[in-house]
Amino acid sequence: MNIDIELDELTLFGIYSDPKRDARRHTASIAYAVDVPEDIAGRAGDDAAKVARVHVSEIDNLDFFADHKTILQDFIAQREGSGSRSANVTVKRDVCSMK
Repeated sequence: MNIDIELDELTLFGIYSDPKRDARRHTASIAYAVDVPEDIAGRAGDDAAKVARVHVSEIDNLDFFADHKTILQDFIAQREGSGSRSANVTVKRDVCSMK
């Protein structure tokens, strides 16, 4: 998002590395949680066409690249205390939850 964040503001959320998560190649995502104030606007970088702030209630109705929706759903489920929301999916995936 091209915003400045202090390291002590980051909380490691999980590591996602299922070889099937990206059809182009095997990649891993290391997901962090951070509070971004509403008055801060992110900018797209070299890996994104645009950045948009959406409400969590909209996530299920939006399209995301690869397994980014899964990562967001897992974060929401953990935040709500219900564990991994996507644990019942039929596609095998490797997830290291940092709960």
